[in-house]
Amino acid sequence: MFTKVKAKKPIILFLSWRDFEHPQSGGAEVFTTEMLRRCQVRNSHRIIHFSTLTNGNKILSRDNKTIYIKKGNWISVLFFAMMFYFSHRKRIQFVVDQCNTHRFFIPFWVPKRKQIFFIHQLTKEIWQIKLPGFMGAIGEFTENIMLKIYSKMATMTVSPSTKKDLEDLGFNENLVKIIPEGVAHKPASFPLEQKQNKNLFLYVGRYSEYKGLPDATNAFVKYLSYNKDAQFMIIGSKNEDYIENVLKPICDRHDIQLADEFNPNNKRTITLMGRVSEEDKLMYMKKAIALIYPSRREGWGLGVSEAAILGTPSIVYNSPGLIDAVDQGRAGYLCKENTSEELLSNMLLVTNNNKKYSELREMAYKYSIQFRWENTALAFDEFIKEKKYA
Repeated sequence: MFTKVKAKKPIILFLSWRDFEHPQSGGAEVFTTEMLRRCQVRNSHRIIHFSTLTNGNKILSRDNKTIYIKKGNWISVLFFAMMFYFSHRKRIQFVVDQCNTHRFFIPFWVPKRKQIFFIHQLTKEIWQIKLPGFMGAIGEFTENIMLKIYSKMATMTVSPSTKKDLEDLGFNENLVKIIPEGVAHKPASFPLEQKQNKNLFLYVGRYSEYKGLPDATNAFVKYLSYNKDAQFMIIGSKNEDYIENVLKPICDRHDIQLADEFNPNNKRTITLMGRVSEEDKLMYMKKAIALIYPSRREGWGLGVSEAAILGTPSIVYNSPGLIDAVDQGRAGYLCKENTSEELLSNMLLVTNNNKKYSELREMAYKYSIQFRWENTALAFDEFIKEKKYA
């Protein structure tokens, strides 16, 4: 049933719903992959990542010194993970239950000395956005109950916001450690160059209600009344139903065109770029005057940091995770209220207050440059060391 993994070294087993090859992978999967690529603990341990099998994935693959095993779907992967653990339990020193809505309930089948919990963010009010009414309330209530099962475990998270959420649920603050976010690409040179295109706003992320894409679109539509040359680019895997049912009606009401390719000469146009290469994403992040990131909740908001070290500040909602990514508003434009009107107000501030814009560009750059994956890996190494000798 399983590929036996031969390992003389002790094993650290990561359990996750998705890995970096999963079609729905996002910031959490990027975080884990980049951290494991750089951590020094892999020299003394064999690191194995166990997740679901998706079409086109290999059952067993390697990324540097990490072994990635994929088995089952989002339900059966729990059974397969348990079977893998019990067949290798003598060699497994730690099991990391990475919660991204889905979890593996390791408190019920892994000894306490081996348990590690890893969570980027809570779902909380997002339940009501995705499932309004009774079902959303049940989802949030159930999440709180299931999280409390982990409250006595050594826990890793990525931001002060999530740590506070966990402590509010009864987690021991001394057992919750923040493993900082990281950025892989090279920072822009400093002093920062002047922006050549002062009309381009950018959104990078999923086509989703809780990510705030409709609010960003509505804010841009209103902004056109003040700057007819402005453009808005959306980068992220396209969702045709969402485009047709949510974005297109907004655009039709205001005579806005949707395009698949960016043309700086197009007027009253929103460009839907779809998923682009990492190089192209960073190129547009550098070109844009600001990144619009109106998510209702994040673990951190990796895109904010990625854009900042390229000299592009972000306009963000006053939401968990994003507050941390903009250093409480000292390193980006933090909305007072989570509305499209507040987004518009800050878009106008970006283009009408050059002094404020220059100050925030520089502060965002200087604050975000500290977040490197090497530092993330060092924090993880220290966490494992503390857990080993606890």
